[in-house]
Amino acid sequence: MLYRPLNSSDIRLITIHPSDDPSSPVICTLSHHDITQKCYTEAYAAAIKGTSRHDWDGRDRPQWTSENLYENTAAATSNLPPFRYVWGDFVALSYTWGDPAIRRPIQLNGQTINVTANLFGALQAFRSRPFSKAGWKIWIDALCINQGDLWERGTEVKRMGDIYKAAWTPVIWLGTAADASDQAYDLIRRLAPHTHETDQVIKLNRILKQSPSEFGDGSWRALHDLAARSYWRRAWIVQEGSLGRADTPVFCGDQELRFIDIYRMFTFLGRTDEVLNIYMQGELAAVDRTINLSIHTAIGVVAKIGDYQQETESGTNTALDIFSTIQISRSVDATDPRDKIYGLLALMPDDLTQHIHPDYTAPVASVYASFTQQTITLAKSLNILQMVTPHTDNTLSLPSWIPDFTSPQRLCSLGSIPHTASGTTTPKVTFSKSPTNTTDTAVISDAISITGFIADTIQGLGCQWANGWPASTCHPAPASNQSNPYGSFAGAREALWKTMVANRSVYTMALEEDYSLLLSVPAIDRAKGMGTDALGGSEDLQDLANSHLLGYCVRAFAGNAEFTVAGRKISEYFDAELDVDRVVKGLPELRHALGARDRINLYRRMFTTEKGFVGIGMEEVRAGDVVAVLWGCSVPVVLREEKGRWVVVGESYVHGLMEGEGLGMLERGEVTEREFEIW
Repeated sequence: MLYRPLNSSDIRLITIHPSDDPSSPVICTLSHHDITQKCYTEAYAAAIKGTSRHDWDGRDRPQWTSENLYENTAAATSNLPPFRYVWGDFVALSYTWGDPAIRRPIQLNGQTINVTANLFGALQAFRSRPFSKAGWKIWIDALCINQGDLWERGTEVKRMGDIYKAAWTPVIWLGTAADASDQAYDLIRRLAPHTHETDQVIKLNRILKQSPSEFGDGSWRALHDLAARSYWRRAWIVQEGSLGRADTPVFCGDQELRFIDIYRMFTFLGRTDEVLNIYMQGELAAVDRTINLSIHTAIGVVAKIGDYQQETESGTNTALDIFSTIQISRSVDATDPRDKIYGLLALMPDDLTQHIHPDYTAPVASVYASFTQQTITLAKSLNILQMVTPHTDNTLSLPSWIPDFTSPQRLCSLGSIPHTASGTTTPKVTFSKSPTNTTDTAVISDAISITGFIADTIQGLGCQWANGWPASTCHPAPASNQSNPYGSFAGAREALWKTMVANRSVYTMALEEDYSLLLSVPAIDRAKGMGTDALGGSEDLQDLANSHLLGYCVRAFAGNAEFTVAGRKISEYFDAELDVDRVVKGLPELRHALGARDRINLYRRMFTTEKGFVGIGMEEVRAGDVVAVLWGCSVPVVLREEKGRWVVVGESYVHGLMEGEGLGMLERGEVTEREFEIW
């Protein structure tokens, strides 16, 4: 019998029998081990006495804030500490199962079993690594959980966060060497240590303009293919990676890097328009290929994991992070849609997770509904409404206020630093049906009653993002509406460009840079056709003028040519003449502004309200929809009344209503508190 029952204090672990012969059979042993403190060695127990550092090992393991982060470039498995437990120690594998139909045999406790080809590749590669030869064990979900026992599977899923925290480190396996992955690793080693330097994007572009093959023919294509690997689209990696550290090892074939190197390179890639759209696209075109859009998922997932690790290290993690984490999970794949929730339990607050009991027999809709209700109740926040998108293909028959986590992520976050549209209020909600107990996932509330107020009604609509910002989709407010809640032309101008970026930086943090240069984009575009002299002789500005990001902005402005703010067409807010010196001096800020604008405007459209506010919401917003401030929600929510019922259209940014200003309207009696019954 391969599996015997687990108790609450032990886990199963795999020992890989070492071998340097790639053709020899893969032999492993599965055994039970206690991971509680009673099994610490005397040396380890004495070393951690009086400290909260569970992972203390007697050496300075690199952290995100370490001064020697670049001097000490070794990943965790390159310099392993003494064993912590009397029986040894272990790492935890983070990988993707791969095609279940393609399997390879291994020997496990004397029995021949078949594992997926990707897991086989990991076992085969790891058996020659120093950590396996030193006797380190490894936790692998496919082997250490009895996958045929749904009860055990649910129980162990809830323990996975504790298991990864107890492991010395997660070990990330991207797969066997392929598609020039060794070349991609070499590129990352060369560039990652410099990606944080000031103006590095400009410096790299200068190098590549002079010598496109500076880093080797095909290097950018190799990096593309590494980022397009299926590992980055797996739901569980958000949790598994977030429980690692800066030096967590990332293996691909025989190559090994630290997670921070991947993080630096991938987030840098997300800021380099030229690399993506000129050099990477060029190398792909040379072999009749185009960019795989899934690499943007990889960039977003890696950024979220790195941010979470840094927040954990600094002690700044809050329950609110659950919402941005779940938002990232929308873009990744899960074989079982319940894992969109269960795969993130270790990153959620304890007072929430103690009420979630993974049940793989429960209907998917019930799991999502129960999670939404519990999140609202226990987190005392309505921010989960920010994840709602119109249920255009509502196969789960969910009410509009419950996110369908099976639908792909469309919208990028309105910012990592939350807005405060409802001030410090907490939700006032009632559910039409309530589960008889907190573990009952079988009951779905049809409606939720939420307290708040209608701040305004949407009137004018900008063009839609889809199909290239067609001008025919722009429907401005009537010319008679010249209301300006911002008080002046300058105030409306500021409201316009801040709305374009949701008043958040390219890094999604509070906006401290001046992004008003966005309104210089049409002047830059006019000047670029006149040669470098018209751009002040600046090659860097010429490059930016020809970039895709600036082109996207120009096209969006063209589609919104008739859009009005405070009774004026947006062209009246643009810079009439190009101030070359100002633009050249502000190039880094303009690059950031274009990136932030592009991120916010995907799948969104601008709008104005009857009172003259300018905002941005989902493409599905319509004239007549209302902008509601709901107690306990950090952003205004667009609601629509249909057949006497309210439905959620989605979140919005409305300049002048984001930081509690609407509460003043309520105090002055300009609006009235009311209850919305939302279906």
